[in-house]
Amino acid sequence: MKKIILTTLVALAITISCSRYKKSGDDVLLIADVNMENRLLNFETTLKENNAHSGQFYSSIDSVRQYGVGYSYILPDSLKTKNLTLYISAWVRESELPLEGAIAAAVETTKGNVAWYTFDAKKITTYKAGEWVQIKDSVTYESTLFNQPHIDVRVFGLKSKGKDMFDIDDLQVKYKFSK
Repeated sequence: MKKIILTTLVALAITISCSRYKKSGDDVLLIADVNMENRLLNFETTLKENNAHSGQFYSSIDSVRQYGVGYSYILPDSLKTKNLTLYISAWVRESELPLEGAIAAAVETTKGNVAWYTFDAKKITTYKAGEWVQIKDSVTYESTLFNQPHIDVRVFGLKSKGKDMFDIDDLQVKYKFSK
C-alpha cells in the first residue's frame, strides 16, 4: 500500500511539474521531460549519484527492485476519443550483456491493466557493456481502448531478470493524441 501511495504522489508531482502541452489542428501533444536532477521527481530508493548520462543523478534498478523512474498521465475525458501515439526516449546502460532492462508502457483502468508494451533494451544491437545508449521508440493505442471512466498511461523503467543493474537517465515521454 505504501508503494502505491508513494508512486501516486511521485506521479502527481511529475505530472504537475514537468509537462508541456502543444496543440496543432486536431492533434494534442504532451511532452514530459523527467529531470533526474529534481529530487522531488525521483523514486528515492532507485536514485544514484555520479556517472549519470547528463547531470549528476540517474535511476538504477535490478531484478529485485524492478521499477525505476517513470511518468504517469491520467487522460482527461476530452482526449479519450482520440488515438494515442506514445513516443519514448531514454538513455540506459547495463554492465553485462545481454541487456535485460526495458522501458515499459502500461494503460491502467480501475479494472486493472488493459495494455502493456515494453521498449526492450535488448533490441539495441550496437552496444558496449557499461556505456550509455539511447532507447527511442513508439507505440500507438486506438481510442477504443479508452472507454473506461479512469485511464492512466504510465511509462517507467523495468527490470525483471538478470543480476546486474539497469540504469535510466533523461527519460522523455511524448503523448500525441490525434483522430
